[in-house]
Amino acid sequence: MDRTVVVATIAVGALALWLRRPALSTPTGDPFDYETWEPSSTNYSDGIDEFARAIAFAEGYGTPGAIPTVANNPGDLVIPGWTPTLGSAGIAVFDSAEYGWSRLKRQIALIVSGQSNYYRMGMSLAEMGQTYAGGDPNWARNVAGYLGVPTSTTIQQVLSA
Repeated sequence: MDRTVVVATIAVGALALWLRRPALSTPTGDPFDYETWEPSSTNYSDGIDEFARAIAFAEGYGTPGAIPTVANNPGDLVIPGWTPTLGSAGIAVFDSAEYGWSRLKRQIALIVSGQSNYYRMGMSLAEMGQTYAGGDPNWARNVAGYLGVPTSTTIQQVLSA
């Protein structure tokens, strides 16, 4: 089947699922306090913003029909218990791109603060990609290429640049 037809079919299906989604006002299984945290209330450093843009680039955010774009989820984040989701991996669907960017930046801030269960500041982009992208080496290459650094660059080096 023609690639354009496949992408269009996926996009239409994803949009149909997204339109039938339940309200996100009270998501389940989400670890942070919805009573006090607002996406626009948190300002992150330029390093976190740039790292978030690099991750979004590697995830294909902004590509029409791509799940991260349709889901307003530039980090392609999977949140256990979150509904609605898209794709077989269960990518969280957010109400707005602004909220999706805030979630991605918050995830990076958890790494910086040492509160991430998966990532450490001393990890290289290649090591981070092993978990973040399920071992796909292209993820680290894309993040590193966006930032203009080698895949051996650590998260700490990226954020302190």
